[in-house]
Amino acid sequence: MRPAVFDLETPRLRIRLPRPRDAAAIAAYYLRNRARFDALDPPRPEGFFTEAFWAERVEALSNEAALGLSYRWFLFARGDDEGPVLGQISLTNLVRGPLQSATVGYSLDAAAEGQGLMRETLGRVVQFAFEGLRLHRVEAGHLPDNHRSAKVLESLGFEVEGYAPRFLFVGGAWRDHVRRARVCTRDAPPGT
Repeated sequence: MRPAVFDLETPRLRIRLPRPRDAAAIAAYYLRNRARFDALDPPRPEGFFTEAFWAERVEALSNEAALGLSYRWFLFARGDDEGPVLGQISLTNLVRGPLQSATVGYSLDAAAEGQGLMRETLGRVVQFAFEGLRLHRVEAGHLPDNHRSAKVLESLGFEVEGYAPRFLFVGGAWRDHVRRARVCTRDAPPGT
């Protein structure tokens, strides 16, 4: 069972690890946004858009969080924990030791765009990464023409660190990405 500390809140959202009963809502989220996400996401495994797939995957995601390997949350309207999934955000590629880093990735339901929800969510997750997990840096990447994502990252202090040609296989091709990071201002050594 996962500790409740991994579930986060903002003024408008509940950002939480998935539960077994969320499988249908998660599948519906991805199916509803499939056409939009196909151009931005890597190839999906067989059955990805089904409730059965997510019923199995939810347990694995909870175990990864309990072990501190990754955190994959889904967004719900605050006060409507059973409602539709509004988006997802994850901290993956967690590296401890002298690096203390993770990669953030996210997506938002088409109907929820333009309301500042991802900025609110990402701000809270970065706070958790720095204060709760004691990480030193959070990295993100976006397609060069994804201006909406660039604006969200920039507004939260993610600075451009480089341009990665043919960085990630998404939308059926190797695509360039702008690499960004936000570094914690706390200069404590790792593990403190």
